[in-house]
Amino acid sequence: REHLLVDGAARRMAAVDGRGASCSDTEVIARLQELVRPHVESFDWFVQYGLEEGVESLEPEEFQAPGGERISLWLDSATLRSPKSESRREQDLYPSECRRRAASYTGQLRAVLKYSVDGGLPLEFERALGQLPVMV
Repeated sequence: REHLLVDGAARRMAAVDGRGASCSDTEVIARLQELVRPHVESFDWFVQYGLEEGVESLEPEEFQAPGGERISLWLDSATLRSPKSESRREQDLYPSECRRRAASYTGQLRAVLKYSVDGGLPLEFERALGQLPVMV
């Protein structure tokens, strides 16, 4: 039985990577798309809903400043920006350009944080948290 599983897996991989005799380029592309579909769907869910759910699940952090003030700090929102060109900061970057340059296709992860001092009105600021790979 193990031999059959390994043989079957080898035949499927040969068909996916184009080494199979009966597999056209169109079939290879379709099989590869099917192979990565769950990963892309998971990433899409993360960007559309997961970031927001993650932010909502975090409790404010409270601490006392050296001067005695009570500080409450919390993450208000997080967003993943579309990939931008390094040389042309405001221009969108496309996956094909990254492939040509052997560069990562990443977007900037940004967060809006809020804080209050001694229960006063909240103030906010935005910060870049780093680059996050983008799946397409």
